[in-house]
Amino acid sequence: MSLEEKHSWLLIALFFFIFCCQPSELRHKNQKEVDQWLGKKVIFPAELMVLNDNNLFPIEPIDRKQIETHKIVSIIDASCTSCILGQLNRIDSLLQTIVRQSDDIVFILNVKKSDSASFRVSMQPFIKVKGRILWDSGFYFETANDIFSENLLLRTFLINSKREIILVGNPLFQPNLLEEYKSLLNNSDQEFTTQ
Repeated sequence: MSLEEKHSWLLIALFFFIFCCQPSELRHKNQKEVDQWLGKKVIFPAELMVLNDNNLFPIEPIDRKQIETHKIVSIIDASCTSCILGQLNRIDSLLQTIVRQSDDIVFILNVKKSDSASFRVSMQPFIKVKGRILWDSGFYFETANDIFSENLLLRTFLINSKREIILVGNPLFQPNLLEEYKSLLNNSDQEFTTQ
């Protein structure tokens, strides 16, 4: 196991420990935030770019239409190698076990404009995902949807065909949610909404 892999496992274990030991008022705050997000309609701004075969392409209306179906969306701040190895790659590997198609997973990859060139050279080679990656160089997605949160548990969610958030939580850190994601995706022929 490489040093970077050990670092990412340590990061995951530490986060899980912190989550399990967090005070009840922090858990209550998380639930309050989740409740605010449920039912919120998500948009995919035109400023997002599609990262495909190591190239960036403008997001076309047809791409946006394909994205706007039942999808798992995960927001990743691509600021370190462990963010790529410990979050992006690991959550994609986990979620690929429950989705029908690879592009049922959409990653919003936050990369600051000033870091874009160095990221593409030093970090992008570590990306090993099958899901769709949307490059966000200005926090356009979070701004347009008013869903800012530093909490890793709240940066992954499921949207229905109306683009409403119907489930919030990161199954990488909350394994009990994986079955719920799978169930909602497998029954996506029926319409699920939050009520």
